[in-house]
Amino acid sequence: MKQHTSRHSILVAMFIAFAVLLGGLPAMAEDIRTRTLRLVPSKAWTLDTAATYTVAPGVAKAEHEATTEFTGHMRDWMVEAFDRLDFQTRDEGGDVTVRFSVDIFDPGKAWKRFAIGFGSGNGYVRGTVTLEKKGRVVGQYDYSAKLRGGGTKSLAKEVGPTIVLQLRNGDADEELHEYKKKNTDD
Repeated sequence: MKQHTSRHSILVAMFIAFAVLLGGLPAMAEDIRTRTLRLVPSKAWTLDTAATYTVAPGVAKAEHEATTEFTGHMRDWMVEAFDRLDFQTRDEGGDVTVRFSVDIFDPGKAWKRFAIGFGSGNGYVRGTVTLEKKGRVVGQYDYSAKLRGGGTKSLAKEVGPTIVLQLRNGDADEELHEYKKKNTDD
């Protein structure tokens, strides 16, 4: 009888652990999406659900040859994220212009991500997001992200929608990710 009780206890414990895990999955998914991007406000602002938004890339200061392509994809992903979160967007003339820059862009090494894994080959991006209303800056944020994807389109998908999600949620971090320039010869 004693052995039956211990088996029963183990099964109950496993069931409870599984139920807790399933209950925590939505929160874990949110954390997984946002943990690789940090958004640090210098002037915090809450998105207005009644406003229309125009997303416009600012100056791409990064020197990597794929920066322009990355910036275009990031703009497209941000517009899609605003639309999916039920914000109104316009190509031009929105109530609020969301302007972003890409100051540092290092796509990392895709072959290292696929062959080695465990964080090898990760990329990095850093820049600013400025929200302007009637020509006046109403919000400004610095952002940084550790990139884990493949090509520039998937890398931009890691950053653009997450910025919009964090702006909507009012999420803020205290510091950006540290950037250590990698040896480009490997």
